[in-house]
Amino acid sequence: MIVLYFLAPILFYKMQNAALLVPGLLWSREKPHRIKIAALAFFLIILALSLLEINGAPAALAASLLLLAYGLFYMKRPFYLPAILFLLLFQGGLLAFRGTFDPAALATALSYTFTNLIFVASEEAFLREVLRKKLGSGFFPALLLGLLWGLWHVPFHPTADYGTIQILHAAALSLLIDSVYDVSGLPTAIFLHSVHNALPLAFRAAFSPADHLLFFFGCCAFSFFVTKVTAAKPERSYYRRKEKDEEDT
Repeated sequence: MIVLYFLAPILFYKMQNAALLVPGLLWSREKPHRIKIAALAFFLIILALSLLEINGAPAALAASLLLLAYGLFYMKRPFYLPAILFLLLFQGGLLAFRGTFDPAALATALSYTFTNLIFVASEEAFLREVLRKKLGSGFFPALLLGLLWGLWHVPFHPTADYGTIQILHAAALSLLIDSVYDVSGLPTAIFLHSVHNALPLAFRAAFSPADHLLFFFGCCAFSFFVTKVTAAKPERSYYRRKEKDEEDT
């Protein structure tokens, strides 16, 4: 399965959207038949659209809205607030420092958030529910997970500059998401990932190489702080409280 995961961006390097759906296909192998069929059907639709050079955004948006409805139904603790605020303030602050906020581009960023949701869900489902189970939880497993995920993207743009930046930034985002994953679940991981990808579209700016390094250290600090707070107050864990309520019932 891991071999197939790393082969995807090599086999589909000219069709990135199709490659992004391969992790979701691998994740769906252990899921009920309806999820397997849905994942395979959407992959084949996007692959056909890519081969025909047709814009697949409408199909992605429709699938993303269905996924959002499904995710909201099963969500444990929606949109974990500290991580969202950190992402908006830190990433947004770095982008604002380099340029200016563009209100006219906000609609584009919002649209991209939802259109991109289905592809992000494919990545996160495999990363959090397959690879993470093999690597374990904690700072260094999350860091390794991010490094592997960043390496996975390199075949799309096989240059030293892109590889370095992609691996560093993926490691940072992995630490941010993993720090709240245990108490917020997969839907929140998907939402954070999608907002992260769309946020730069709302600014007339891009990260400099130094900004990627700052973002990495900022995510390291956030991950360390959240992990320490969670470890110091285990009785307040969402899932432990939920289990206790069920036992009382």
